[in-house]
Amino acid sequence: MNCTRPLDALDLEALASGENPVLTPDARAHAETCPDCGRRVDAFRALGEWLADVSLPAVPEGFADGIERLRGFSRAEARSWRLWKAPAAAFAGMLAGSSLLLSLPALGAGEQAGFLTALALEWRAVLVWPVSIVQSLPAAVSALSDLLLRDRGFAALSILLMLPAGFAVTRLWARHAIRK
Repeated sequence: MNCTRPLDALDLEALASGENPVLTPDARAHAETCPDCGRRVDAFRALGEWLADVSLPAVPEGFADGIERLRGFSRAEARSWRLWKAPAAAFAGMLAGSSLLLSLPALGAGEQAGFLTALALEWRAVLVWPVSIVQSLPAAVSALSDLLLRDRGFAALSILLMLPAGFAVTRLWARHAIRK
């Protein structure tokens, strides 16, 4: 191909079907003067004629709606444990690991140490866990911020390991928005 300004496929298709060019206004004049582009227009015209002769089955009623429905998220898929097993396991592992790591350097914080001791020793205290979590949240946030300020490598690792959980939450929100 020796053409210094080859025409775009959209313009070639438009010229082959007898329409005005889409992208380049002077494409018709260029195709008439350039032998390479003229051959490409002829090839597009021959392809269009061949496609017009091909017999195709009729498209069933509601076919496009079915495709759009399948592309969306179903309620069963959104609630499926198989779909969320890997992100949930990663999040649970991160939560457990972060809780363990945060408890080690911050044993001086009374609320956090008391909460972690209750989690480890008093398994029957499940009913008061929500209250304990709320009470220990300020200490946990403070300990986390202190740890992340002291150890930049741990901070980077924590951010990288939280990405799967972030993707899972984002996907959940996207699915919820699509269902509405």
